[in-house]
Amino acid sequence: MALRESHDNSGHWAKDGTLLKLRGCVYWPSQSTDVERYIAGCLPCARHAPAQRSQLLRPVITHRPFQLLAMDFIGPLGKTEPAGLQYILHIMDYFSRYSFTYPSTSANAPDVIRALDDLFHRFTKPDAFFLDRGQHFENQLVERYMEEHGVKLMFGPSGSSKSFGLVERGNRILEDVIRKTATSASTWDLVLSKATLEVNSRVIGHLRYSPLNILMGLSPSSSLPNLLGDSHLAEGGIAQWIQSISDPRDHCREVQRHLLDLTTRRAEIAQSNEEEKAKMEERGSLRSWVPAGEGLLSLLEPASMAASTFSKSTGVG
Repeated sequence: MALRESHDNSGHWAKDGTLLKLRGCVYWPSQSTDVERYIAGCLPCARHAPAQRSQLLRPVITHRPFQLLAMDFIGPLGKTEPAGLQYILHIMDYFSRYSFTYPSTSANAPDVIRALDDLFHRFTKPDAFFLDRGQHFENQLVERYMEEHGVKLMFGPSGSSKSFGLVERGNRILEDVIRKTATSASTWDLVLSKATLEVNSRVIGHLRYSPLNILMGLSPSSSLPNLLGDSHLAEGGIAQWIQSISDPRDHCREVQRHLLDLTTRRAEIAQSNEEEKAKMEERGSLRSWVPAGEGLLSLLEPASMAASTFSKSTGVG
C-alpha cells in the first residue's frame, strides 16, 4: 500500500523520488531494494520511460524566484471533450523550477495573453521571459503586452533547442506524468492539475528541495500518514508538527520561522548554483559567467539584441 501510494499515486517518479516520498513517513530495512523492484515491475513506467540524453545541458543561473521565466506549448495532444482542449502552455520559473500550466484549444498569441493575465494577477510579474521564436511568442500582441507590464523579452537563437533545455525537460516530465495517470489520450485535462502538483512536489536532486518548497515554502501533502497511522511516522514527522502548531497563538511565530527557513533554503540553492558554475568552469564547458546580483538583469536588453547577448554571457545555446 505504501509503495502504491508513493509511486503509482504520486506521479510515477523514479527510485530516488519515490524513496524521498516514503522516507518522510515510513521506513523499513529493505526499502531501497523493494522500491527498485516495484518500479521495475511498473507497467506505466515501462511503457512511457523517457529516452536518456547523451549530453548535459548548460544551466541558466538565476538568483531569486521570478527573475526569469520560460514558457513553451505542449501539443497538439488528444482533443478533449467537450472543451476541445489540445494544448498546454507550460511556464517555468528558472530559479525554483516551479511549473504553471494552462490548457488551451490552440497555441496562439491570445492564449498566451490569457495565461499571462492569470499568472501576473495570481502571483507576480517576472523580470524577464526567455522564449523561442515561435509565432505564438514573437508577435506584436505578446511584445506589446510585455512592454505594457514592464517585462523584458529575450528570444533564443532560431533553431537552437539546447537554449531551452530547462523547459524542454520540464515538458517531458509533465507529459510523462500525464501519460502514466490519464485513462486515455483525450482525458489528459482531467489529470493536468494533479500532474502539475506532482511535478512541483518532486525533490530536485541538486537543489535538495522541491519547487513547491522553494517558491512557496510549502511541503507537499501526502495521504501516506493517514494510510499508515501515527505509529509509522518518522521521528519528528507530521504528528509532532501538528502538535507543535495546534495553539492558534503560535501561528505568527510559526510563519516567521517558516519564512526564515525559506530564506535559508534559497541561499543554499544560490550557493549550489555557484558551486555548479565553478565545476563547469574547471571542465572548460562554460565560456563565461553572469556575476551575482545585477549580472543577469544587465542582459535584459531589447528583444532584437537579447539572443546573442544572452547566449554569449550565460553559456546557453
